Amino acid sequence: MQILIVTRNVLNEQKIQEQLQRLNHEVFVSSSILNLTHHQFVTRLLDYFNAIIFSESVTDKEVLELLPAVNKEKHVAYRKIEKRLDRVDQEYWSDKGIDGWMMDQFSLEKIRELFSNEPTQQSGTELACPTGLGTLGSLISLREAEPKPSFKLTEIHFKGKEKCLLDALAKKSGEVYSREELCRVLWNQEPDRSKMAQLSYIIKRIKQRFKDHGINEELLVTMWGKGYQLTDSFYDYFPIEERKKIFQ
Repeated sequence: MQILIVTRNVLNEQKIQEQLQRLNHEVFVSSSILNLTHHQFVTRLLDYFNAIIFSESVTDKEVLELLPAVNKEKHVAYRKIEKRLDRVDQEYWSDKGIDGWMMDQFSLEKIRELFSNEPTQQSGTELACPTGLGTLGSLISLREAEPKPSFKLTEIHFKGKEKCLLDALAKKSGEVYSREELCRVLWNQEPDRSKMAQLSYIIKRIKQRFKDHGINEELLVTMWGKGYQLTDSFYDYFPIEERKKIFQ
């Protein structure tokens, strides 16, 4: 089986990498994939693997940005964690596309059983890189070959509150904006149930506009129990010059 470990610290994954290799799996550990933003390009890259493991060093935001590129018919996705999640968090991540959990404390036997029933694919001794750069060891150079989005969000006609919400989130530069803060920005009032419900509807409407225009990757994500934030892909589609034209 070909397994990709997505991490912020390659050295941090040595133990799990060695355990998987002892079980005769081909393992590739990468931090560079976190710098790739184009959905179709990442999808093509992930197609070379059967399983993807998201390290605990990768943020929830980064996992949520990559999960749409995971094909559930071809891949299984695991999340490494330091402590067991409660039932609510497990259900949340399962709904987002995580198939299971891994911990550094797992024994070799437990890891063996975790991957024993997953589908495998035939491959040579090396996996060919889709950009023609050689083996996947050249992944660090892939960003230069990544296609840039040609679609602009300025082609979407947002309404008043939608513009205000996106403008507020954009000024946060990828940071999380709490639901309470957004309610105060949109209505200049303290949040209540009615305002919270309206906010959820506006978020849903914006996401639907993205889908209606053929954008399948997540540009606006919900951070469970925290609020909302824009992904890096949003800024690729929507540069600052274009934002000024729409929001001002």
